Amino acid sequence: MSVINKVLQDIDQQKTNITQQDEAELSYQKIDIPAPAPAKLSKSFIISLLVLLVLGASVWGYLTYFQTSSPAPQKSFVKAFSVEAEPKSNVLEEQAESATQIDNAEDETATSQTSASDAMKAGVEQSQVEKPIKMVEPAKPVAMKLAATTPAKPKQLLVEDVVSAETPVKPQTAPVRQQRFVIKPTEKSNYDLAAKALQRGDEAQSRGRFIQAESEYKKALKLQPDLHDARAKWVSLLYGEADQQQAIRVLQQAIDNYPEHTGYRLLLARIYQELGQSAAALHSLTGHSPLSNVNEYHQLTAALAQQNQQWQLALEHWQILLLSNRPRGKWLLGAAIAFEKQNKLNEAEKHYKQALQVGGLSNASLIYIQQKLAVLSQQSPEE
Repeated sequence: MSVINKVLQDIDQQKTNITQQDEAELSYQKIDIPAPAPAKLSKSFIISLLVLLVLGASVWGYLTYFQTSSPAPQKSFVKAFSVEAEPKSNVLEEQAESATQIDNAEDETATSQTSASDAMKAGVEQSQVEKPIKMVEPAKPVAMKLAATTPAKPKQLLVEDVVSAETPVKPQTAPVRQQRFVIKPTEKSNYDLAAKALQRGDEAQSRGRFIQAESEYKKALKLQPDLHDARAKWVSLLYGEADQQQAIRVLQQAIDNYPEHTGYRLLLARIYQELGQSAAALHSLTGHSPLSNVNEYHQLTAALAQQNQQWQLALEHWQILLLSNRPRGKWLLGAAIAFEKQNKLNEAEKHYKQALQVGGLSNASLIYIQQKLAVLSQQSPEE
């Protein structure tokens, strides 16, 4: 220490010599600036510092006590598990040690309040002493068991209980059923099925498979009895197979079931006409008011009436055609013949001339008209 002091004194001496030389060289008066006095610690500052230290120690002790008083859930479960798993003798020893520690802690905290420094120590010791007190709190029920005459067997804590307490139980949700989309074939109506059968019958007929075609037409009529097209094609097959009587029976039954259908009457009349039975053909058409095929119905009825020499009936149907449609040469010729047969020569000559003007007739019909006009011009008209 003496060597250090001596070195410090030499350094101060050199500084004073340099300052004296500098002052001698100055040409103006030196202004002395007093050096700042060393700061002295006042008593109030020291007391404040001690109070702050005491407060800091108290806060630190409180935080330590709060952390030890509320341990983590996992540690408490493990501690409880270890306490109940140990023999009863160890539990009793720990209870005795905890009781002595509590007494010592109370004595130390009572004496630590005399001074500020002692308070700091007391706060640290209190936090250290209270820590094991909280750890042995779960063992209190064990001390109560000592009063019982027959000690109860300690309950074993299963690991599953610990895990179930730590991990939250997720709510069980019902399994979601996945919907299956099944494509089911749509049920077709009888009309659709009958139309398919009719189509198959037409294909079979075009290929010359008449038996298969007839079978398909029957299937179509069984599914849809009012499918008139299938019945008409079936009748045509029967007629082509020279089974005219079966065709006539089918048509007569159809007329009975569907009297408003004009097509069945026309088909039956043509079959009778082909068989040379014009009277039966005319009978199948008379007494009917057609809703369809009107021109065909009146034309065939008028022609069959002429064949059966029913001139008035024929004239009625020819006139219906001429009044409701544009005049045709064939209709005018038929009306002229009907007028002539009823001895109405003026009307007959008039319609013969109109037939020549309209035209649309065969050469034989034209020759016939010219001959009739030559004869009528020589005859006097009857009133």
